[in-house]
Amino acid sequence: FAQAWGEAIEEAVGVLEVEARRRAVEGTLKPVYQGGNLVGHVRDRSDLLLMFLLKGAKPEKYRDNYRVVIGGDPVAPVKHSTVARIDHLANTVCQVIESEAAS
Repeated sequence: FAQAWGEAIEEAVGVLEVEARRRAVEGTLKPVYQGGNLVGHVRDRSDLLLMFLLKGAKPEKYRDNYRVVIGGDPVAPVKHSTVARIDHLANTVCQVIESEAAS
């Protein structure tokens, strides 16, 4: 289960990273209306996603100052409720991506 779960998370993260890069660099077309009529589109890119991608790619250069404190038992089993929440979140993200790809 643990191996399959890890592979599923890696696959989902890969899909999310591709979509984040697309939205940050290519952007999305947003309709522009004037007087209730569609008059064109503007390309909307995400500066926030671009920042996250930079922080992930070169954290030594772009990260915020932080301090990590780790506690608890690193080999303790994951609670079922935590796994269920992560699974629900992953499914929700995939549904959003699929619906945006279809539109």
